[in-house]
Amino acid sequence: MNIENVGPGDRLFDEGSTELYTDNKVREKITRLSSLAKEWNIELNQLALAYMLTLPGMGPVIPSASTVAQLKSNAEAGKIVLEKSQVERIKEIVNY
Repeated sequence: MNIENVGPGDRLFDEGSTELYTDNKVREKITRLSSLAKEWNIELNQLALAYMLTLPGMGPVIPSASTVAQLKSNAEAGKIVLEKSQVERIKEIVNY
């Protein structure tokens, strides 16, 4: 994750919550999750949404979108079915 690429249109930037970008542990998790997304040929937002849909008791996941491209990408995440091994790899990162 490159902090220089963060700017208007990024939810956390727009909300003034950029301190998460400077938290090394958070940055490491995002970097590791980004690597998984790349390995699995999906976008990071799609990985996050697909993972959320695997959580027990999770109801509908309705992400926001600033552009039509983001909306389409988020919608595609609903078609992704993560294998058990993929879910475990994500859990290892998220719970670290």
